[in-house]
Amino acid sequence: MRVLFAIHSPADGGTAVFRTVGKRVEALREQGHEADLLTGGDLRRLGPERLDPLLLPPALCRRQLSRYDAVVFHSHLGWAFHAARPWLDPDRRVVTMTSFHGLEPMYH
Repeated sequence: MRVLFAIHSPADGGTAVFRTVGKRVEALREQGHEADLLTGGDLRRLGPERLDPLLLPPALCRRQLSRYDAVVFHSHLGWAFHAARPWLDPDRRVVTMTSFHGLEPMYH
């Protein structure tokens, strides 16, 4: 299975979101799956960080998301994909999920 995790937080081991998602990626890879992790820094081009909720989702949509079997969006990142899904994934082949902050900040 090919899975993409897309988070808007930085690739910083000090953040609970990055550490938690990183562990999920490692666990999937250990089981023989292809798992990738895109962070806000991977998607950021131009513009101030405070505009990330508007700029990062379209940047994510420019990626080849249809090559994945599942995409896990963190927080607001999925809205642009779902708005443009008729063009980006017309057969609705890609399974999508959205995750929000949960117990991981307390866990770490």
